Amino acid sequence: LNFNADHNGGSANNVRRRSTTKGPEPEAVVTAKIGDSTYAFIALERIGGVMVYNVSNPTMPYFRQYINPRNFSLAPNAGNNPNIGDLGPEGMTIVKEDESADGNAYLIVSNEVSGTIRSYLLDYTQNVVKSKVEPFYIASNKAESDVQA
Repeated sequence: LNFNADHNGGSANNVRRRSTTKGPEPEAVVTAKIGDSTYAFIALERIGGVMVYNVSNPTMPYFRQYINPRNFSLAPNAGNNPNIGDLGPEGMTIVKEDESADGNAYLIVSNEVSGTIRSYLLDYTQNVVKSKVEPFYIASNKAESDVQA
């Protein structure tokens, strides 16, 4: 339904409009071994979100999950409204269990347009991405004490 949504402009959530004629734009890719499987995480810049593919067999990858915390009922130019969610994923990294403070693996996604960083807990037993952790908002023009966590 929101395939061609953009992250710029007031009416960009209108599904009849193309997102600057490009559609979803893969922006970043990372891979991670989770349990016995290898997964590719692909960030989509314009519509937002991350596609997850099992690539354990590179000649037969298959779609596993799509994660998008964006709220399509709000226009992307509604200011620094945390209810909009994440806009414009730009970079991603994997934090392995032995590298994290709590012993869990995470996918970390930075979002250029919304200025957010979101971490997703990677699950070995259920879905690839079990749950999301609320985003950390980066505010370039605010005092440090005004930054939301």
